[in-house]
Amino acid sequence: MRLIIISSVLLFNFLAISQENHTYVYYHNQRIDTLISQYQVLRKNEKISVFRILLSSNESPEKIQKIKKNYLNYYPLEIVEEIFEPPYFKAVTGAYLDKKNADKKKEEIKKKFKSCFVFQEDISIETFKQHHD
Repeated sequence: MRLIIISSVLLFNFLAISQENHTYVYYHNQRIDTLISQYQVLRKNEKISVFRILLSSNESPEKIQKIKKNYLNYYPLEIVEEIFEPPYFKAVTGAYLDKKNADKKKEEIKKKFKSCFVFQEDISIETFKQHHD
């Protein structure tokens, strides 16, 4: 009886050790690779909701460029984006997570640009990083 128990324990140990050998199969499918690539692109384009300041909007791109140049004379370290949303061109600055900070900046800007106001927008994280470098 003892011999049977010892034999079965040894046999069980050999079987358990043999299960540790794994075989990996590499599965290559173009559709899966495409989905992974699309996911990575979408992940880079993640959006964040921020508060921005609209300096002005106008149908003339020349007037927007003039406003942008004028703004950069007062605040040379800041970024002003020219955005075209038909039929208007817009001069937009700032990207604030907190509305209070955006309002504070707007009050400072309002001394020079009377028609500016704060609005909420979804922008990419890359754009947000540009405004805070």
